[in-house]
Amino acid sequence: MPVLAPSPQAPQAPPAPPSIGFHNTTAVWIALRVALVMFLLSLVSGIFSFIWLLAGGFFAVYLYRRRTGHGLTIRGGAHLGWLAGLFGFLMATILITLMVLAVSEPDNVVKMREQSRIWSLSEDDLNRVIELFRNPTAIVTMVLGSFMIFTLFTAVGGAFGAKLLNRD
Repeated sequence: MPVLAPSPQAPQAPPAPPSIGFHNTTAVWIALRVALVMFLLSLVSGIFSFIWLLAGGFFAVYLYRRRTGHGLTIRGGAHLGWLAGLFGFLMATILITLMVLAVSEPDNVVKMREQSRIWSLSEDDLNRVIELFRNPTAIVTMVLGSFMIFTLFTAVGGAFGAKLLNRD
């Protein structure tokens, strides 16, 4: 029997990076961690929250690239940023829900009024906040606005991160 020499094989291309989505556990864990940090920073900073959301999307792409070694396309970066924004939105929705529940109990409103004196919050401002969280239209507006803000800014940050970090 003649021995056949192995045929030379063409070098194989590296495997394509997995797509970004809920099926990609690395992307989900990175997005969740980034969302928690950017949500907490947004709570503390108030009006400058959009900066943390942009940075969160960027940082998610950075961490993904560092963890997996795969660069992301602009679309993939936007998707990863959007995923982080979605988790941040869920955290914001939980906070809004807790506030709605808090102002629905008269005992909690009394406690809030007592605390407002300590915080030097005017009675008018406190009344506006309480009415805001009792108004269904305002609640829906807050939830929809939170969704748009969280997902849009983090997606833009992710796309920007993918664009900048893929420059080699």
